[in-house]
Amino acid sequence: MKILHIHESLIIDGLGELMCGLINKLSESNDVSLCIFYDETPENSLDYKVSSKVHRILLNSKKNMSLWNIFLNEFKICRLISLEPYDVVHIHRNFLFYIFPILLLHNRVKFFYTVHTDASKEHGRLGKLFLGFEKYCFRKKWIVPITISPSSQKSFAEVYGCDSFMIPNGIQPPEIIGGANLVDEYRSKGYNRIFVHVGRVSPVKNQIVLCNVFHRLSYDYKDIILFLVGDVHDKKLWTELKKHISGNIVYLGVRKDVLEFFAKADAMCLPSLYEGLPMTLLESLSVGCIPICSPVGGIVNVIEDGKNGVLSKSSSEDDFYDAMKRFLTIPQGDLEKMRIAAKNSFSKYDIHNTAQTYLNLYKKILNQK
Repeated sequence: MKILHIHESLIIDGLGELMCGLINKLSESNDVSLCIFYDETPENSLDYKVSSKVHRILLNSKKNMSLWNIFLNEFKICRLISLEPYDVVHIHRNFLFYIFPILLLHNRVKFFYTVHTDASKEHGRLGKLFLGFEKYCFRKKWIVPITISPSSQKSFAEVYGCDSFMIPNGIQPPEIIGGANLVDEYRSKGYNRIFVHVGRVSPVKNQIVLCNVFHRLSYDYKDIILFLVGDVHDKKLWTELKKHISGNIVYLGVRKDVLEFFAKADAMCLPSLYEGLPMTLLESLSVGCIPICSPVGGIVNVIEDGKNGVLSKSSSEDDFYDAMKRFLTIPQGDLEKMRIAAKNSFSKYDIHNTAQTYLNLYKKILNQK
């Protein structure tokens, strides 16, 4: 099968990790290409994770998200698909970038589109102008829609008024090196409970609330520390967030060894305002790092409160404070049981299962042509 996946870039984030794992696994038995709009800088790129079996196609040498360049990319993608006999073209995010290819080529190739977040939150102001056409494409079956959790599937039905296929995200089972890192260093300094938050600095990730919660907890718990990992997506928010970073809150920027941190930390914190099915959650489960999360998106379909993690009542500061404090009062023996349960709950999110389900769906839809 000849498959083309298209995505904006391979920046270090959850979707980038999913893309790498998915195309690598699919390329083991299929002819797979990855088209990206532009390269990231080496320190922010996951390009090194892409298998040599995957054909890499670059549309632009630099990032340029002007309206003119968006439409120029549409014609480049049209030409790309026209010149190659792809069976499947799979697109991720930013429906606006694919209007012309879908309109002109839907009779020739099967398009698949994965909604990676709550469907009601997916579009910016410009994208919403084309929502009617997007609905039309889904209902006419010009595009096969895929959602990533029961929650995202429900939101898709509410927004688009039609069904979708649900395929949960997955990641490659981790290979932990196990060498000394900052977690060990801070444990040696007397910090007994170490928390990690991974996410771009963005309002949706709710980092200001997380820092406020941590400052409140530190009055009663002197031996706790929080590592913040991720790139700065919102510079205005970063200016505000920097005021909260001191003492037992440490900002580490972009890291490529997140799993090594999770493997040695006590918990992963994610108080997001909305989510799809966050890869950082799956990564923490894969190494038995207990997740403490807000009850949004597909998180509620993964975490069973008090069993394999802790769910707050909402994304508010008070509710997330209560969830964090509840975690800090759990006896060590019960924490070990929760850690084991977290790791055991990961098996269904192995990228092998995700890729095989995608492949089965491709075959099913192609057989209907």
